[in-house]
Amino acid sequence: MKKIIVMFLSVICILSLTGCGEFAKDKVLDKYNQVVESAGDMVIHKDNELVGNREMGVNSYVGTYTAEYDNFTGQEILFGGTSVEKGNGTTLKWHAESNSETGTFTLSFAGGSDPVSVLMDDEGEFEEEIELASGSNYIYMDGENFTGNIQLSISEVND
Repeated sequence: MKKIIVMFLSVICILSLTGCGEFAKDKVLDKYNQVVESAGDMVIHKDNELVGNREMGVNSYVGTYTAEYDNFTGQEILFGGTSVEKGNGTTLKWHAESNSETGTFTLSFAGGSDPVSVLMDDEGEFEEEIELASGSNYIYMDGENFTGNIQLSISEVND
């Protein structure tokens, strides 16, 4: 009986995803990508959870972030997301400036299955381009007793 209920619910879900029984692969993939993107957006910290002020751009991968930290210890996931379609040659240009009084911080990028790369871990001014992979791509800040400020700007590079 349980198997029949599970099968029935599965068929209902598939039909609702494909639009009244029209089983089109593109529609299913689009719906799947929407679900994946929604789940990926939940990883990024909400504005009210951040120390600083974030302005999102056209999507959750781009925008600006400015923060004044006072003895901050923790992690803030600032930009990014998860997408089946994002990546495939999408390049982000990031520019960061920081001043450090005490403690330590790192700005890092986690992309796809690649190892995490530290983008910045010292005060100064840095700029770099990052190519996104399909899957999860996030830029985040880790601080340990960090007092100072960070200004970050991320935009998509148009070919």
